[in-house]
Amino acid sequence: MRALFQSFFPTRISRFILNFGPFTRAGYPVVFALVCLLSCTLFSVPLQAQPDLTITRTWTSWPRIVTHFKVLCGGVHRVDLKKENFRLYDNGDEVTDFTLQTPAPGGSPFSCMLLFDASGSMAGTYNEAAKTAGKCFISRMNGSTDEASLYWFTEQLERGSAMTTQKPWLKAAMDQLPASGATAIWDAVYQALDTLNRAAHNSCKSIILLTDGIDNSSLHTWEDIVDAANWRDIRINIVQLGSNSMYGQMVAQQTGGKNFVVMDTTQLTNAYLELFTDARFCSSECALTFDRQCADGSMFQVDLRLEHFCSGADVESFSLQAPLDAGTYRSLDFHLADAYVQGGNDLNLTVWLASPVDSTVFQPLSVPLVFDRTKIELQQVTAPPGTLLDGVPLTLTSRQDGALITTQVKRLIHGTGPFLELHFSTVSQHDTVQTDVTLGGMSFASGCLRSDPVTAQVSLFPPGPIPLVYCETQGMRTLQWDRMSENYAPNPFPVMTRFLNAGSADAKEARFALNYDSTILHLVQPLQDTIIYAFSDITPGSHAAVSWDLETPVRLHDVSTEVCITALFDNHPPVECCYQVEIPRADGILRCSLSAPEIKVDALDFRYEPMPFPLTAVISNIGGRPADDVNVYLVPPENMELAGPDAPDNFRKYLRRDPLPPGGTDTLVWMLQYPVVQRSITPTVHATAQSNSTGARSCDLEIPIPGIDQNDFHFLLIASGALAICPGDSVSLDAGGGRDAYEWNTGATTRRITVHDAGEYFCLVSSAQRRGSSDTVAVSMLTPPTPHVVSLTALPLCAGDTAVLDAGDGYLSYAWNTGDHSQRIEVTTEGYYQCEVIDSSGCRGMSDSLIVTMAPPPETPVIERFGDLLTSSVASHYEWYLDGNPLPDSDNQFHQTTATGTYRVRITDANGCEAWSEEFPVDVLSIEVLPAEVRAFDVYPNPASASINVQLQLVKEEPVELALTDALGRTLSRSIRKRARVLQVTLSGLELPSGIYLLHVRGTSFSMVRRIALRH
Repeated sequence: MRALFQSFFPTRISRFILNFGPFTRAGYPVVFALVCLLSCTLFSVPLQAQPDLTITRTWTSWPRIVTHFKVLCGGVHRVDLKKENFRLYDNGDEVTDFTLQTPAPGGSPFSCMLLFDASGSMAGTYNEAAKTAGKCFISRMNGSTDEASLYWFTEQLERGSAMTTQKPWLKAAMDQLPASGATAIWDAVYQALDTLNRAAHNSCKSIILLTDGIDNSSLHTWEDIVDAANWRDIRINIVQLGSNSMYGQMVAQQTGGKNFVVMDTTQLTNAYLELFTDARFCSSECALTFDRQCADGSMFQVDLRLEHFCSGADVESFSLQAPLDAGTYRSLDFHLADAYVQGGNDLNLTVWLASPVDSTVFQPLSVPLVFDRTKIELQQVTAPPGTLLDGVPLTLTSRQDGALITTQVKRLIHGTGPFLELHFSTVSQHDTVQTDVTLGGMSFASGCLRSDPVTAQVSLFPPGPIPLVYCETQGMRTLQWDRMSENYAPNPFPVMTRFLNAGSADAKEARFALNYDSTILHLVQPLQDTIIYAFSDITPGSHAAVSWDLETPVRLHDVSTEVCITALFDNHPPVECCYQVEIPRADGILRCSLSAPEIKVDALDFRYEPMPFPLTAVISNIGGRPADDVNVYLVPPENMELAGPDAPDNFRKYLRRDPLPPGGTDTLVWMLQYPVVQRSITPTVHATAQSNSTGARSCDLEIPIPGIDQNDFHFLLIASGALAICPGDSVSLDAGGGRDAYEWNTGATTRRITVHDAGEYFCLVSSAQRRGSSDTVAVSMLTPPTPHVVSLTALPLCAGDTAVLDAGDGYLSYAWNTGDHSQRIEVTTEGYYQCEVIDSSGCRGMSDSLIVTMAPPPETPVIERFGDLLTSSVASHYEWYLDGNPLPDSDNQFHQTTATGTYRVRITDANGCEAWSEEFPVDVLSIEVLPAEVRAFDVYPNPASASINVQLQLVKEEPVELALTDALGRTLSRSIRKRARVLQVTLSGLELPSGIYLLHVRGTSFSMVRRIALRH
């Protein structure tokens, strides 16, 4: 019957029916009636899918609360949710300030670390199955935005491949997966979380951990892993191959991952394929995040309601306990100072926040202000720059007994100081009268803040030319104890007072004196307790501000002390402002120390005494308040284990004295054991004492463990030289004389061996029925130097040049094949040059060979003249000289002369070698005589590169022919104009080799030739 109900009705309906009453034979009629009723109801209308909201996990890092959940609709995961689909309630009060994170409906790129157990137990079949499963996961990646990294671990984390989208790189790294060593799972995962968080580029982050065993050597616990993973929003999936660890299940469950127990390696690939789908859709898990500011230590219930989704609604709830933190639920101390004013003048009062706050959100607030409206009237309330409410809109509502001040926005407040300002008008008086102004208790829309009423007395004076000085302070100051720094916050702290002149005359020669109890407080700055006002006088309507910084030592009892600042004037009585500084006693301050007996060797039984041994932790409270729920967590070093009643994992213990009073001390004892070691070591035990009401404190103890030689005797090998040798060198190891037989780990059976290779060497000997073992000597191979000879001079060399060769610095000696012994040498001839060096380790190294060649000298250039154009022999570069002076911009094969004198050209060939021409005199410049029929003729530019412009003006119109020939008279181009008197032609596209060409211009009555130089 139960199965029948569950097959016909949705989960929630069948659950209701089955839980209606005892499902017995006597209950069948009632149940059957319900079935009939529900059947008629359900099947009379179309069935619709209802949403199924399931909270998968909740994580808190106060005040942040993150709840993860999944939503099913008709059995299908849905992530297309919006914030308006949810209502969130905290103890029945709706929370609107929350954020919603959902995976992309169609999947999204992910960042995944494939983490493999590479311990020795993973060798063989397990190792090959791991490689196959990892490659299958990699093959499913899209190769562009999906990214993964590959790591493995034994005692420490090792990288196979950094984060990448390249599947071939990842698969190549999978082939290198080793299998040897111990297993430190949680240490590796803890380091992997930080590595993945720093390398990931996608928001969906996960680790897939494959292991075949349990943790046997980690310092971190599975609880540490859960906290670190949730802090970074990383899911941990654990695949247990051939094992089933409860801790692995809890880590996966509490981080939003999955836990697979695979007993058959053939099923391993299926697990990785399922985890790939989870990675693509971020496990179909959504997250809702909100802050809860009130840490009052109470239990509270959170209701998450899903509405208007999948044609229905659902609600899930969970309960949490808030920590107890007085810093988030407190009363605020406000101060309103007494004031003086002449009747008829304006009065300004500052409301001071006396109790410091640390980045606290002030919700919208309302505060009543009570005063005698027949004597004073509130005109305005402001929050000018410098006040804590600077920029917050303030609303003023008049009431019969005064006014109501309200705000409508939040404001983040930090520190202490002026909160807001009140601006009054006053009624003129014939005599001095007093009236009160009371600032009522503040009411906040939400949050954990409260305040008490404060009252100030206002003295109204009759008119007259007198100064009226009064002071404003922030009232009482309460220091706060900071557990993390184990000091007060702030400390040092400022004391400040403003002196206002509300009269109609200057207050002359102002100076200020600080008075405090020096047995309680210490002056920090300024170091003088008297300050002279910089402006000398306080003018009417202005004020003077003065401040000092004081500090207090840690107090073991509550202390209240008065600080006074007195203003002195030449024409006004002293004005003193005082306020109390409340210094609470320090919270509990924990101190811890560890002690253990000396571990000695029992030479007869080859064991330690005592073993197991007691480790004693002494915990004391040197603070001023009790320390609640004090516990100590012990972290022994590798290979040290708990023994006796503490085995196997009783690492955390609580003090018997709870709470631990101020000045109190208590002890805890663990029993520890350590295996016999061959050589003496000094491992360190670490302990952390912590409490709900104090900061944590750690302590360490080094425990010397002597070595026990379990052989008949032990001896040292004697080396003939350094154990770090150069390639080709050797070192001799001597096992000593007087032995009957020798057996080296190399197979040698002689007293001495000569070692040419790096490695570890030891020897077993026998002598008179006794066996002995040597120490293990590690011989390492040094890397020989690899000098590289370079030329500091350009090669090849020109005739007469010198090359400077350098073998590099940092070597002890140099030996060139030239016989030189310096780092650098100079050479002037062709040849092969090498250098052998010796480095600081004494190793030799030969450089490569550097070939120095000589470039053939360039031929002497010859200058030819064509009209006024000089031409040089062909070279790479040219520089023309006139009368011994270089000509600017003359790197050309041609030079157009514009002046007479002696010309030379210096050429440079492709090797950088130079040659000079003979001197070439130019005594006269040619003068071109045009035919009578030609009025003007010009060809430019000359020399030219790509085109030539020809301009011609004739006396009368006639046919004109233009022809371009080379130096041998071959016609290269021809152009004819039938009739022309004025001709302007551009000959373009001259893709001809550089050289001298002739331009022929002919008419019916004239003929002219012009030499043209082309250069490219």
